[in-house]
Amino acid sequence: MKKDCMKICTIFYIFFVTYLMMFGLTVVFSGDLKHLENVLDDKQKNTYYKIKKERLNHFYKGLGVGSLIGLCILLSNMKVTSKYCLAGIVLILATTMIYYILPKSDYMIRHLKTEEQKIAWMTVHRNFIKKKIAGFVGVIVLYFCVPLFI
Repeated sequence: MKKDCMKICTIFYIFFVTYLMMFGLTVVFSGDLKHLENVLDDKQKNTYYKIKKERLNHFYKGLGVGSLIGLCILLSNMKVTSKYCLAGIVLILATTMIYYILPKSDYMIRHLKTEEQKIAWMTVHRNFIKKKIAGFVGVIVLYFCVPLFI
């Protein structure tokens, strides 16, 4: 029973800290997003803000659904000692899945005209992928290194 708890909480730890690192890296290293905004004209900026708002709403919907499912897990009679970790895993997975599954009404790439704008957009896209990978690798390194110092 204790071993299952450790597995579930380890998976939650990896997901949660990866998300934190990814969002943290985005906040700290957001020059690519600022550059993209600077190369867009006013009409494109309006489109960009609408797309950002829609994506944020998708994220909130996923967060809401994940929270409800997680709450159901916490309130259930499951005989799992790691209910909180399991609820956290469900929250993160539901948020991510719903964000990607919900239909997108528009894509920024359709509105880019100049080569500079397209390069700026591709830089944002590549950096987002790099932040995801860096967050995941960072968590794995932490997971294996922290026990060495404790």
